[in-house]
Amino acid sequence: MAGLIPRPGVLVWGVSVACLFSALAVTLTPRSADKPRLAAPSEQGPAAMTEGYRHLDGDLKVDAQHNLVIDLGVRDYFDYFLSAADRTGVDRATTLLLEDADARLDEPALGQLQQLLGDYLDYRRARQVLMDRPYVPPRDPHLQREMLRQQARQLASLRRQYLDEAVVEAFFGAEEAYSRFILGTLDVQLRADLEPAARLRALDELREQLPAEARETGRRHGRALGLQAEIDRLLRAGVSEEQMRGFLTLHYDPPAVERMLAEQREERLWRTRYHDYRRQLAALRRSDLAPQDVASRATELRRSMFSGEELLRVEHYDAFANNKNEASR
Repeated sequence: MAGLIPRPGVLVWGVSVACLFSALAVTLTPRSADKPRLAAPSEQGPAAMTEGYRHLDGDLKVDAQHNLVIDLGVRDYFDYFLSAADRTGVDRATTLLLEDADARLDEPALGQLQQLLGDYLDYRRARQVLMDRPYVPPRDPHLQREMLRQQARQLASLRRQYLDEAVVEAFFGAEEAYSRFILGTLDVQLRADLEPAARLRALDELREQLPAEARETGRRHGRALGLQAEIDRLLRAGVSEEQMRGFLTLHYDPPAVERMLAEQREERLWRTRYHDYRRQLAALRRSDLAPQDVASRATELRRSMFSGEELLRVEHYDAFANNKNEASR
């Protein structure tokens, strides 16, 4: 995801607000000093995970009628088990989650959790497609602000397509409040009529309007942003994997470090394949073949180089590249 985070010039507290807003979608949270090191789920089964999950903030709760209480603890519970999906697959991670939930909950709470999990998985898949869309952020900070506003609307709309409003508020209320604060901050910073003192007062007023949960979200994502910026810098500098592991180990648990390194390796390999595909596609378009033959062979080329799950991402990247070429003419 690092390559999808815009790097514009408007700063809040010394960091890029566009990067900060993008960090709201990041599900991997850095390890804080006051939270125990938490092992990720494994193939050992749900019983082996109970001790690890016990340290998470929140837990599954039910009311007097044994209905599931929808709060942030439910999302933490889902994300804890789904964090293993990269290694075990979504089906296995989901199975482990449901086996664990079956030991914790009675009906009707168990059935309610199962239905909510299905909706949440659908949302996560749709969000991944949205976040995988490549783009180049505009240099103009006013256009940048409008892009961020559009991203906020898209993400908020997407959540409500798959999740009830009460679930969205419980799972993402603090994040959405914080994103509104970031956009309000941008509005204040881009006002040319404000003197420095008035600008600071306006920013303080915005900050005071944040609920306590959103302020904590801001501190958490601020830490995440600072780490992501340093990771991006190290990647651009071409440090070795061992050097990157040494840095990540200072801030993340060992399973998270290895997962991030694996993602970085996969991303480098994928981009290498994509650049090779674009090179072959360009050669195909320069050939003397008829347009319909070029289109047919381009389809064959994509299918030979990418799996079914990757084709949607290739389409997004191709559309972006084509639009960029059109704009440069």
